[in-house]
Amino acid sequence: MTASALGTERMVTEQALIRDLFQQAPGFMAMALGPNHVIEFANDAYFSLIGDRDVLGKPLREALPELEGQGIFELIDQAFASGKPFVGREVPVMLARELPKGLEARYVDMVFQPIKRDGVVVGILTEGYDVSEQKKAKEELLALQSELIHVSRVGAMSAMAATLAHELNQPLTAAKAYIAGARRCLEQGSDGLAEAKKALVEAGSATTRAGEIIKRLRRMVSRGEPEVEFADLGPIVREAVSLASLGLADEGVRTSVDIADDVPVHVDKVQIQQVVVNLLRNAVAATASCSRREIGITVCRLRGFAVLEVDDTGTGIEPGTVDQIFTPLFTTKDRGLGVGLAISRTIVEAHRGKIWASESPLGGARFNVRLPLAS
Repeated sequence: MTASALGTERMVTEQALIRDLFQQAPGFMAMALGPNHVIEFANDAYFSLIGDRDVLGKPLREALPELEGQGIFELIDQAFASGKPFVGREVPVMLARELPKGLEARYVDMVFQPIKRDGVVVGILTEGYDVSEQKKAKEELLALQSELIHVSRVGAMSAMAATLAHELNQPLTAAKAYIAGARRCLEQGSDGLAEAKKALVEAGSATTRAGEIIKRLRRMVSRGEPEVEFADLGPIVREAVSLASLGLADEGVRTSVDIADDVPVHVDKVQIQQVVVNLLRNAVAATASCSRREIGITVCRLRGFAVLEVDDTGTGIEPGTVDQIFTPLFTTKDRGLGVGLAISRTIVEAHRGKIWASESPLGGARFNVRLPLAS
Protein backbone atom coordinates (compact mmCIF):
# COMPACT_ATOMS: atom_id res chain seq x y z
CA MET A 1 0.00 0.00 0.00
CA THR A 2 1.41 3.39 -1.02
CA ALA A 3 2.09 6.21 1.44
CA SER A 4 -0.74 8.17 -0.18
CA ALA A 5 -3.18 5.30 0.33
CA LEU A 6 -2.03 4.88 3.93
CA GLY A 7 -2.57 8.59 4.55
CA THR A 8 -6.05 8.44 3.07
CA GLU A 9 -6.94 5.39 5.16
CA ARG A 10 -5.64 7.06 8.34
CA MET A 11 -7.67 10.19 7.58
CA VAL A 12 -10.83 8.14 7.03
CA THR A 13 -10.19 6.26 10.28
CA GLU A 14 -9.65 9.48 12.19
CA GLN A 15 -12.82 11.01 10.73
CA ALA A 16 -14.80 7.91 11.73
CA LEU A 17 -13.35 8.10 15.25
CA ILE A 18 -14.25 11.77 15.56
CA ARG A 19 -17.74 11.07 14.25
CA ASP A 20 -18.14 8.24 16.81
CA LEU A 21 -16.99 10.57 19.61
CA PHE A 22 -19.48 13.21 18.50
CA GLN A 23 -22.21 10.58 18.26
CA GLN A 24 -21.59 9.45 21.84
CA ALA A 25 -21.30 12.94 23.32
CA PRO A 26 -23.74 13.53 26.23
CA GLY A 27 -24.77 16.90 24.83
CA PHE A 28 -26.40 17.58 21.47
CA MET A 29 -24.13 18.34 18.52
CA ALA A 30 -24.78 19.24 14.90
CA MET A 31 -22.58 20.55 12.10
CA ALA A 32 -23.99 22.81 9.39
CA LEU A 33 -22.02 24.04 6.38
CA GLY A 34 -22.36 27.09 4.18
CA PRO A 35 -24.31 30.32 4.60
CA ASN A 36 -27.58 28.37 4.39
CA HIS A 37 -26.41 26.13 7.26
CA VAL A 38 -26.96 22.77 5.55
CA ILE A 39 -26.97 20.13 8.29
CA GLU A 40 -24.23 17.61 7.51
CA PHE A 41 -24.10 15.79 10.82
CA ALA A 42 -26.15 15.47 14.02
CA ASN A 43 -25.75 13.11 16.96
CA ASP A 44 -28.38 11.13 18.85
CA ALA A 45 -28.77 13.81 21.53
CA TYR A 46 -29.60 16.36 18.82
CA PHE A 47 -32.35 14.12 17.42
CA SER A 48 -33.61 13.52 20.95
CA LEU A 49 -34.00 17.29 21.27
CA ILE A 50 -35.62 18.07 17.90
CA GLY A 51 -37.53 14.81 17.44
CA ASP A 52 -36.83 11.91 15.10
CA ARG A 53 -37.11 13.60 11.71
CA ASP A 54 -35.06 13.76 8.52
CA VAL A 55 -32.92 16.89 8.71
CA LEU A 56 -29.57 15.75 7.26
CA GLY A 57 -28.68 17.42 3.98
CA LYS A 58 -31.27 20.15 4.50
CA PRO A 59 -30.75 23.85 5.17
CA LEU A 60 -31.55 24.71 8.79
CA ARG A 61 -34.55 26.88 7.87
CA GLU A 62 -36.06 23.99 5.92
CA ALA A 63 -35.15 21.35 8.49
CA LEU A 64 -36.55 23.22 11.49
CA PRO A 65 -39.08 25.70 10.10
CA GLU A 66 -40.75 26.21 13.51
CA LEU A 67 -37.70 28.22 14.63
CA GLU A 68 -38.74 31.07 12.34
CA GLY A 69 -39.50 34.17 14.40
CA GLN A 70 -37.74 32.85 17.52
CA GLY A 71 -34.44 34.62 16.83
CA ILE A 72 -32.43 31.40 16.44
CA PHE A 73 -31.80 31.79 12.70
CA GLU A 74 -30.61 35.34 13.24
CA LEU A 75 -28.16 34.22 15.95
CA ILE A 76 -26.60 31.51 13.79
CA ASP A 77 -26.45 33.92 10.81
CA GLN A 78 -24.63 36.43 13.00
CA ALA A 79 -22.13 33.81 14.22
CA PHE A 80 -21.46 32.76 10.61
CA ALA A 81 -21.02 36.36 9.40
CA SER A 82 -18.91 37.61 12.30
CA GLY A 83 -16.86 34.52 13.06
CA LYS A 84 -17.62 35.00 16.74
CA PRO A 85 -19.33 32.26 18.75
CA PHE A 86 -22.68 32.77 20.42
CA VAL A 87 -23.17 31.36 23.93
CA GLY A 88 -26.68 31.17 25.39
CA ARG A 89 -27.96 30.00 28.76
CA GLU A 90 -31.48 28.60 29.24
CA VAL A 91 -32.47 29.81 25.77
CA PRO A 92 -36.19 29.14 25.23
CA VAL A 93 -37.04 27.34 21.97
CA MET A 94 -40.34 26.02 20.65
CA LEU A 95 -39.85 22.74 18.79
CA ALA A 96 -42.17 20.50 16.79
CA ARG A 97 -40.75 17.38 18.44
CA GLU A 98 -43.78 15.11 18.11
CA LEU A 99 -46.16 16.10 15.34
CA PRO A 100 -49.10 16.56 15.27
CA LYS A 101 -48.98 17.48 18.98
CA GLY A 102 -47.81 20.97 18.13
CA LEU A 103 -44.92 22.95 19.50
CA GLU A 104 -43.22 22.09 22.78
CA ALA A 105 -41.23 24.52 24.88
CA ARG A 106 -37.67 23.48 25.69
CA TYR A 107 -34.76 25.33 27.32
CA VAL A 108 -31.20 24.83 26.13
CA ASP A 109 -27.69 25.89 27.04
CA MET A 110 -26.03 26.16 23.64
CA VAL A 111 -23.08 27.39 21.63
CA PHE A 112 -22.92 28.32 17.95
CA GLN A 113 -19.21 27.86 17.20
CA PRO A 114 -17.97 29.05 13.77
CA ILE A 115 -15.91 26.47 11.84
CA LYS A 116 -13.05 28.14 9.99
CA ARG A 117 -10.89 26.95 7.12
CA ASP A 118 -7.90 29.13 6.17
CA GLY A 119 -9.44 31.92 8.25
CA VAL A 120 -12.78 31.81 6.46
CA VAL A 121 -15.98 30.65 8.17
CA VAL A 122 -17.36 27.63 6.34
CA GLY A 123 -19.85 26.31 8.84
CA ILE A 124 -21.29 26.31 12.35
CA LEU A 125 -20.93 23.66 15.02
CA THR A 126 -23.96 23.68 17.30
CA GLU A 127 -23.51 22.06 20.71
CA GLY A 128 -25.14 22.20 24.07
CA TYR A 129 -27.49 20.58 26.56
CA ASP A 130 -31.24 20.36 27.00
CA VAL A 131 -31.73 21.87 30.48
CA SER A 132 -35.53 21.91 30.46
CA GLU A 133 -35.87 19.49 33.39
CA GLN A 134 -33.24 21.33 35.44
CA LYS A 135 -35.00 24.63 34.79
CA LYS A 136 -38.35 23.13 35.80
CA ALA A 137 -36.83 21.76 39.02
CA LYS A 138 -35.25 25.13 39.76
CA GLU A 139 -38.56 26.93 39.23
CA GLU A 140 -40.34 24.47 41.52
CA LEU A 141 -37.66 25.03 44.17
CA LEU A 142 -38.05 28.80 43.86
CA ALA A 143 -41.83 28.43 44.19
CA LEU A 144 -41.41 26.36 47.36
CA GLN A 145 -38.90 28.88 48.67
CA SER A 146 -41.33 31.73 47.97
CA GLU A 147 -44.09 29.86 49.79
CA LEU A 148 -41.83 29.25 52.79
CA ILE A 149 -40.90 32.93 52.90
CA HIS A 150 -44.60 33.84 52.85
CA VAL A 151 -45.46 31.31 55.58
CA SER A 152 -42.64 32.66 57.72
CA ARG A 153 -43.91 36.21 57.23
CA VAL A 154 -47.44 35.20 58.24
CA GLY A 155 -46.01 33.35 61.23
CA ALA A 156 -44.15 36.43 62.38
CA MET A 157 -47.32 38.51 62.17
CA SER A 158 -49.28 35.78 63.99
CA ALA A 159 -46.75 35.88 66.83
CA MET A 160 -47.39 39.64 67.07
CA ALA A 161 -51.19 39.23 66.93
CA ALA A 162 -51.83 40.24 70.53
CA THR A 163 -49.63 43.31 70.21
CA LEU A 164 -51.22 44.30 66.92
CA ALA A 165 -54.72 43.88 68.36
CA HIS A 166 -53.78 46.12 71.30
CA GLU A 167 -52.23 48.75 69.03
CA LEU A 168 -55.29 48.74 66.76
CA ASN A 169 -57.64 48.95 69.71
CA GLN A 170 -56.08 52.19 70.96
CA PRO A 171 -56.82 54.44 67.93
CA LEU A 172 -60.19 52.77 67.31
CA THR A 173 -61.25 53.33 70.94
CA ALA A 174 -60.05 56.92 70.68
CA ALA A 175 -62.02 57.42 67.46
CA LYS A 176 -65.14 56.03 69.11
CA ALA A 177 -64.72 58.42 72.04
CA TYR A 178 -64.16 61.45 69.75
CA ILE A 179 -67.24 60.60 67.69
CA ALA A 180 -69.33 60.26 70.86
CA GLY A 181 -68.00 63.65 72.01
CA ALA A 182 -68.85 65.22 68.66
CA ARG A 183 -72.41 63.88 68.94
CA ARG A 184 -72.78 65.47 72.38
CA CYS A 185 -71.43 68.77 71.06
CA LEU A 186 -73.88 68.74 68.17
CA GLU A 187 -76.73 68.22 70.62
CA GLN A 188 -75.85 71.65 72.08
CA GLY A 189 -76.77 73.27 68.80
CA SER A 190 -74.67 75.92 67.09
CA ASP A 191 -72.66 76.56 70.27
CA GLY A 192 -71.07 73.12 70.04
CA LEU A 193 -70.20 73.12 66.32
CA ALA A 194 -66.58 74.21 66.77
CA GLU A 195 -65.90 71.53 69.41
CA ALA A 196 -67.69 68.91 67.33
CA LYS A 197 -65.49 69.78 64.36
CA LYS A 198 -62.31 69.37 66.45
CA ALA A 199 -63.53 66.03 67.79
CA LEU A 200 -64.28 64.72 64.30
CA VAL A 201 -60.82 65.80 63.07
CA GLU A 202 -59.23 63.86 65.94
CA ALA A 203 -61.46 60.87 65.19
CA GLY A 204 -60.29 60.99 61.58
CA SER A 205 -56.64 61.07 62.68
CA ALA A 206 -57.18 58.09 64.97
CA THR A 207 -58.82 56.00 62.24
CA THR A 208 -56.01 56.97 59.86
CA ARG A 209 -53.46 55.60 62.35
CA ALA A 210 -55.43 52.37 62.59
CA GLY A 211 -55.68 52.21 58.80
CA GLU A 212 -51.90 52.59 58.43
CA ILE A 213 -51.32 49.67 60.80
CA ILE A 214 -53.78 47.52 58.84
CA LYS A 215 -52.20 48.58 55.53
CA ARG A 216 -48.71 47.59 56.71
CA LEU A 217 -50.02 44.32 58.06
CA ARG A 218 -51.80 43.49 54.79
CA ARG A 219 -48.61 44.16 52.83
CA MET A 220 -46.63 41.88 55.11
CA VAL A 221 -49.04 38.94 54.92
CA SER A 222 -49.96 39.27 51.25
CA ARG A 223 -48.95 36.49 48.90
CA GLY A 224 -47.59 37.57 45.56
CA GLU A 225 -44.74 37.24 43.13
CA PRO A 226 -41.51 38.98 44.22
CA GLU A 227 -41.62 42.52 42.84
CA VAL A 228 -38.15 44.03 42.59
CA GLU A 229 -38.16 47.79 42.11
CA PHE A 230 -35.99 50.85 42.54
CA ALA A 231 -36.52 52.27 46.02
CA ASP A 232 -34.94 54.14 48.92
CA LEU A 233 -33.94 51.73 51.69
CA GLY A 234 -34.59 54.28 54.46
CA PRO A 235 -38.40 54.51 54.19
CA ILE A 236 -38.64 50.72 53.74
CA VAL A 237 -36.80 50.14 57.01
CA ARG A 238 -38.69 52.90 58.84
CA GLU A 239 -42.03 51.32 58.00
CA ALA A 240 -40.84 47.86 59.05
CA VAL A 241 -39.47 49.25 62.33
CA SER A 242 -42.74 51.06 63.06
CA LEU A 243 -44.60 47.77 62.61
CA ALA A 244 -42.14 45.52 64.46
CA SER A 245 -41.71 47.93 67.41
CA LEU A 246 -45.43 48.22 68.20
CA GLY A 247 -45.87 47.69 71.94
CA LEU A 248 -42.14 47.43 72.67
CA ALA A 249 -42.17 50.56 74.85
CA ASP A 250 -44.73 48.88 77.11
CA GLU A 251 -42.31 45.96 77.48
CA GLY A 252 -39.48 48.28 78.49
CA VAL A 253 -37.63 48.01 75.19
CA ARG A 254 -36.11 51.23 73.88
CA THR A 255 -35.44 51.49 70.14
CA SER A 256 -33.28 54.11 68.48
CA VAL A 257 -32.99 54.67 64.75
CA ASP A 258 -30.34 56.36 62.64
CA ILE A 259 -31.67 56.02 59.12
CA ALA A 260 -30.09 57.96 56.28
CA ASP A 261 -32.09 59.05 53.25
CA ASP A 262 -31.09 58.52 49.63
CA VAL A 263 -29.84 54.94 49.94
CA PRO A 264 -31.09 53.62 46.57
CA VAL A 265 -31.54 49.87 46.07
CA HIS A 266 -33.29 47.43 43.76
CA VAL A 267 -35.36 45.26 46.11
CA ASP A 268 -38.64 43.59 46.84
CA LYS A 269 -39.86 45.95 49.57
CA VAL A 270 -41.98 43.41 51.46
CA GLN A 271 -39.20 40.83 51.58
CA ILE A 272 -36.67 43.35 52.88
CA GLN A 273 -39.18 44.47 55.50
CA GLN A 274 -39.55 40.82 56.48
CA VAL A 275 -35.79 40.71 57.12
CA VAL A 276 -36.00 43.84 59.28
CA VAL A 277 -38.94 42.43 61.29
CA ASN A 278 -37.08 39.11 61.78
CA LEU A 279 -33.94 40.86 63.02
CA LEU A 280 -35.87 43.17 65.36
CA ARG A 281 -37.89 40.30 66.84
CA ASN A 282 -34.64 38.36 67.39
CA ALA A 283 -33.16 41.39 69.13
CA VAL A 284 -36.22 41.70 71.38
CA ALA A 285 -35.95 38.01 72.31
CA ALA A 286 -32.22 38.36 72.98
CA THR A 287 -32.82 41.16 75.50
CA ALA A 288 -35.74 39.45 77.26
CA SER A 289 -33.70 38.53 80.35
CA CYS A 290 -31.63 41.73 80.42
CA SER A 291 -32.14 44.71 82.70
CA ARG A 292 -31.05 47.03 79.90
CA ARG A 293 -33.20 46.46 76.81
CA GLU A 294 -32.05 48.63 73.92
CA ILE A 295 -32.10 48.09 70.16
CA GLY A 296 -30.40 50.28 67.57
CA ILE A 297 -31.23 50.33 63.85
CA THR A 298 -28.87 51.99 61.37
CA VAL A 299 -29.17 52.53 57.61
CA CYS A 300 -26.41 54.22 55.61
CA ARG A 301 -24.15 54.00 52.58
CA LEU A 302 -20.71 52.44 52.86
CA ARG A 303 -18.25 51.84 50.01
CA GLY A 304 -20.82 51.16 47.32
CA PHE A 305 -23.22 49.24 49.53
CA ALA A 306 -26.49 49.95 51.28
CA VAL A 307 -25.91 49.06 54.92
CA LEU A 308 -28.45 47.91 57.50
CA GLU A 309 -27.29 47.15 61.05
CA VAL A 310 -29.39 45.96 63.99
CA ASP A 311 -27.69 46.12 67.42
CA ASP A 312 -28.96 44.95 70.78
CA THR A 313 -27.94 44.82 74.42
CA GLY A 314 -28.82 41.15 74.70
CA THR A 315 -26.86 38.10 75.68
CA GLY A 316 -24.89 38.02 72.43
CA ILE A 317 -24.09 35.03 70.26
CA GLU A 318 -22.97 31.87 71.97
CA PRO A 319 -19.35 30.91 71.18
CA GLY A 320 -19.11 28.43 68.34
CA THR A 321 -22.57 29.13 66.93
CA VAL A 322 -21.85 32.21 64.79
CA ASP A 323 -21.50 30.01 61.68
CA GLN A 324 -24.65 28.02 62.45
CA ILE A 325 -27.25 30.65 63.31
CA PHE A 326 -28.27 31.11 59.66
CA THR A 327 -28.68 27.35 59.18
CA PRO A 328 -32.29 26.16 58.80
CA LEU A 329 -33.80 24.68 62.00
CA PHE A 330 -30.92 25.89 64.19
CA THR A 331 -32.22 27.84 67.17
CA THR A 332 -31.18 28.79 70.69
CA LYS A 333 -34.73 29.72 71.70
CA ASP A 334 -36.92 27.39 73.76
CA ARG A 335 -39.84 27.82 71.34
CA GLY A 336 -37.95 28.86 68.22
CA LEU A 337 -38.29 27.06 64.89
CA GLY A 338 -34.93 28.15 63.53
CA VAL A 339 -36.25 29.50 60.22
CA GLY A 340 -36.25 33.30 60.69
CA LEU A 341 -32.54 33.90 60.16
CA ALA A 342 -32.28 31.19 57.48
CA ILE A 343 -35.07 32.86 55.50
CA SER A 344 -33.50 36.27 56.07
CA ARG A 345 -30.26 34.97 54.54
CA THR A 346 -32.18 33.48 51.59
CA ILE A 347 -33.86 36.83 50.94
CA VAL A 348 -30.67 38.88 51.29
CA GLU A 349 -28.64 36.56 49.04
CA ALA A 350 -31.45 36.57 46.45
CA HIS A 351 -30.91 40.36 46.37
CA ARG A 352 -27.18 39.75 45.72
CA GLY A 353 -26.41 40.85 49.26
CA LYS A 354 -24.77 39.41 52.35
CA ILE A 355 -25.84 38.98 55.97
CA TRP A 356 -23.73 38.02 58.96
CA ALA A 357 -23.53 38.43 62.73
CA SER A 358 -20.86 40.03 64.90
CA GLU A 359 -20.40 41.58 68.33
CA SER A 360 -22.27 44.82 68.96
CA PRO A 361 -20.84 47.96 70.56
CA LEU A 362 -23.98 47.86 72.73
CA GLY A 363 -22.73 44.63 74.30
CA GLY A 364 -24.98 42.11 72.56
CA ALA A 365 -25.16 41.04 68.92
CA ARG A 366 -25.05 43.01 65.69
CA PHE A 367 -26.67 41.71 62.53
CA ASN A 368 -25.14 43.20 59.41
CA VAL A 369 -26.85 43.38 56.03
CA ARG A 370 -25.13 44.63 52.89
CA LEU A 371 -27.05 45.20 49.66
CA PRO A 372 -25.67 46.56 46.37
CA LEU A 373 -26.44 50.22 45.86
CA ALA A 374 -28.57 50.91 42.79
CA SER A 375 -27.08 53.30 40.26
